[in-house]
Amino acid sequence: MRVILTVDGIDAAAEQGVTLPAINAALAAQPTLIEDIDASTRAVTGRVDGRLVTVWLTEGDDGVWELAIAFEAGFATELKWTHVFGGSDEA
Repeated sequence: MRVILTVDGIDAAAEQGVTLPAINAALAAQPTLIEDIDASTRAVTGRVDGRLVTVWLTEGDDGVWELAIAFEAGFATELKWTHVFGGSDEA
């Protein structure tokens, strides 16, 4: 998946306390939890420095995904992560 890191997306993530290196790490993490939010928005969650970071991407032209926002995952995502991966970060 090709992702464009937009200025607006980076600014929105910074407002949530998520840095560009954390965004890159979450997108590259293994394992990752990928969920469709709606027809054109996808959430990618990965573990970064001991915390779960969720990155929302919106589908742009030619199948390129654009950064919308990134934030530290909440309680519900933590529970989903534990359910899917059994509490382990091993794929």
